[in-house]
Amino acid sequence: MVTNQPLPRVSPESLGISSARVLKFVRDMDALGNEVHGLMMERDDQVYAETWMKPYSPKLPHTCHSHGKSYTCTGAGIAMTEGLLHPDDLVVDVFAEEIERFSIEPSPLYKKMRLRDLMAMADGMGVMAPSDEYWTENFLKQEIVYEPGTHFLYNTMSSCMLGLAVEKVTGKRLDEYMREKLFSKIGIGEEDLVWLKFADGTCAEPGISATTEANMRLAMFYLAGGKAGEEQIVSEDWIREATGIRICPDEMDENTVGYGWQNWICRGTAEDPWMFRFDGGQGQLSIADRRHNAVIAFHQGAHDPAAMTKSIATAIEFLEELSDRAEAIPEDSEAFYALREYLDSRRIPDGETRPVPEDAEKHMGTYYLHEGDVNFWIEVCPYGDDFYHQFWDYSVCWPVRVLDLKLCSDSIRMTVNGKSVYLLRLDGKQEICDVEGSATPGLSKICGTAYFEDADHLVVTVRNMNGWLVSTARITFEDQDIDIQMERDMLHENLPPTKRYGKGRRIR
Repeated sequence: MVTNQPLPRVSPESLGISSARVLKFVRDMDALGNEVHGLMMERDDQVYAETWMKPYSPKLPHTCHSHGKSYTCTGAGIAMTEGLLHPDDLVVDVFAEEIERFSIEPSPLYKKMRLRDLMAMADGMGVMAPSDEYWTENFLKQEIVYEPGTHFLYNTMSSCMLGLAVEKVTGKRLDEYMREKLFSKIGIGEEDLVWLKFADGTCAEPGISATTEANMRLAMFYLAGGKAGEEQIVSEDWIREATGIRICPDEMDENTVGYGWQNWICRGTAEDPWMFRFDGGQGQLSIADRRHNAVIAFHQGAHDPAAMTKSIATAIEFLEELSDRAEAIPEDSEAFYALREYLDSRRIPDGETRPVPEDAEKHMGTYYLHEGDVNFWIEVCPYGDDFYHQFWDYSVCWPVRVLDLKLCSDSIRMTVNGKSVYLLRLDGKQEICDVEGSATPGLSKICGTAYFEDADHLVVTVRNMNGWLVSTARITFEDQDIDIQMERDMLHENLPPTKRYGKGRRIR
């Protein structure tokens, strides 16, 4: 039963689980080669294992990507329980004002689209509508090629429209509405979840970053049938529909038997869908098991999509092996100590270090970049064009045009566009600091390192700690000129790192 109280911390054995088996699970996850930044495991509302890859930490909100769809859809579930919306509401009715404003004449197929079709990724579109600043108009103008409700298309913009629908009928921003109605009652605090907003002020997926525990608590709320304590916040019927098989995509792997409402069904049948997951790109996952009343939640930096799939399979296998009832087994102090020691030892590797050349100081100064599109903000490109730019604070300019470098005793102080200050450690230590003047409000934590290959070549690495993204820039100095070659991680399906460059001239 989910409440806003701290969750008890117990030994695995007290819930019928072997500490040795938990240790094997975590080791297996690490052996896949992806960074598991945060991991929490609970059963019967009790946490029996948790670990963060230091300096990631329990209270650090982490990019959720499409895990955020499940938050947005839950907001729709609350509004539907309150009678403000209904799954069978027609999209053309909910957005009649926008359709008139944009002078749209919906097609006969479009007029059949319901909110339940948006929740099930079955809106009838053949391709996703463009995800730019005109996203609402784009969605309402997009051609419908299939009977709504019959064809699966993973469509982020459908989730965004759900968020907008909730805001329209409640008169509140989605984050404010959910903090009042849900988060405050299930233990998701003000600082546990950051919800970035579109330029028009709308809260929508994928702008959510949340702690590992916040994601776990959302899944626990679903296992509790939509209740927080004794209060029914989302109806049991809605939860049952949401976590049932609503549609079967044409392509499914061994981890999936169907799709519900903004979540994937992992195990079971149409009559008994007993395991489901909230799933975000790069491995942001909460896997919920009804039979054993258990959740495994984890954040990843899954640079290998194949390993991300294996991590889901590894978690499912662990859950499937649980005993039917959470009855205590004999404590194993040696195994428990080994588990605790390993969970506490995990950390990301330090950056490379080299001696600072004696004449490196000569290149410190301010450069104007007259070419290129280098930037150090959180940025992911799932569709070709970056999506996160819609959430940036444009008072902080992009791309980098003015770059100032100052050599300190143990770090380099890098100032971007005169506003954003990054501290880059020269000793390789991965320690979190805040970016002064971040382009993504509320998501300003980084680990920055740097080293000189020689006096004329500086390598800079910026790890965005509110997510998984790592950017590496090689800066070449030649007389008064500067050349920057940057690589940054990409989201999804074996895509190579994005490459950016910049060229500039010293101005002081």
